Amino acid sequence: MTFTGSTGVGHAIHRQVGPHRRVQLEMGGKNPTVVLRDADIEMAAATVVKGAFGLSGQACTGTSRLIVVDEIHDDLVSAVLTRIEGIVVGDGRDPGVTMGPLASAAQLRKYHEYVASGVAEGAVLRTATSDFDGRGGYFARPAVFTETTPDMRIVREEIFGPVLAVQRARDHVQAIELANATAFGMSAAVVTRDLQRAMEFAAESRTGLVKINQPTTGMAMNAPFGGYKASSTQTFKEQAGPSMMQFYQSEKTVYLTTPDD
Repeated sequence: MTFTGSTGVGHAIHRQVGPHRRVQLEMGGKNPTVVLRDADIEMAAATVVKGAFGLSGQACTGTSRLIVVDEIHDDLVSAVLTRIEGIVVGDGRDPGVTMGPLASAAQLRKYHEYVASGVAEGAVLRTATSDFDGRGGYFARPAVFTETTPDMRIVREEIFGPVLAVQRARDHVQAIELANATAFGMSAAVVTRDLQRAMEFAAESRTGLVKINQPTTGMAMNAPFGGYKASSTQTFKEQAGPSMMQFYQSEKTVYLTTPDD
């Protein structure tokens, strides 16, 4: 049994299949992009916006948390908001549209629920998220929250929509701590010019996928795909490589002695 989808459904499948069958599950994520003080602000903003709002945020590897060191927090948030102003939401078949609808009415309701939750818990909503008048479809605008805390639902729970929670960090050490402070472990990214810091992040990130100066989304189809913690069963990888092939095969060992021996 192989499954890609939500953590709740994955756990239900795991319980029903039982311990004696081979199971491969790739589930949800709460993926962070960490931006360090030496990062190029415009490059970082472009990386975050692509990861958070590409596919309307409907990707298990989508960026749902932005963790920024204090020194550049305000500048980066400003750059992200400026780029969001250029996003055109609508029917993806229409010229000029850069972000399409959510998949269903249920997803749109979930989006509005989390936006309301963020406001109620004290986060600051930095973007307008009003409904689209006179236009059919499940459209939602990008939502960016600042002044968040780790206990907020928008920081802890997978939304699967265009909602980005911004978190402050004192330094790169706390940034890594905040990035790992989640039940999920699918994908993470770091934006920095410092190769040593980048490799330190890659080593300490508790995720199955790490991107350096790239969005959390956009995986090579010839590379193994899979997460840690609640994002995966951590048994076999998807997409490519020996692990994927082993999942679909049963090994057989054959011993041979020829008559002449």
